[in-house]
Amino acid sequence: MSDRQEAPVYLDSIGRYIGFAHGSCGRLCEKLLEPHGLSLRHWVILSALWRQDGLTIGQIAQYYHVNPPAASRILNRMEKDGWVRKKSDVADKRTTFIFLTPKAKEKSHLVDFYQSVNDHLSEGFSEQEQRQVRDLLSRMGANAQKVMQKLG
Repeated sequence: MSDRQEAPVYLDSIGRYIGFAHGSCGRLCEKLLEPHGLSLRHWVILSALWRQDGLTIGQIAQYYHVNPPAASRILNRMEKDGWVRKKSDVADKRTTFIFLTPKAKEKSHLVDFYQSVNDHLSEGFSEQEQRQVRDLLSRMGANAQKVMQKLG
């Protein structure tokens, strides 16, 4: 009998594969954005503002798929770091608009950064396979949302 233990056998879990791919993709993005002084969470928000400057916190939260308080916390940090500036609506002080700073505008060439990430991730995939991956992941996400709605 050997003292060596067998490595655990992992289940053929779609969630595990997606989780692994998600983590690897996130690390790749962070590494590619690092020379620009940006994190992935900052890039997501800046990418929305590069397309339309002067969004509200609510619009940014919706774009980023987070709740407004979470978006507000990220935006506070980005304001402190000099990426964005906030301006309250004159007519409704409860509404705050977010604008790019000159520092952020200098990085606007990164607006389509996701395309280079897509190229890295889909290396060796045919156009048909790339469309299929997008379709399958979209359908899996929709399935998860349906189950979540049923569960309340």
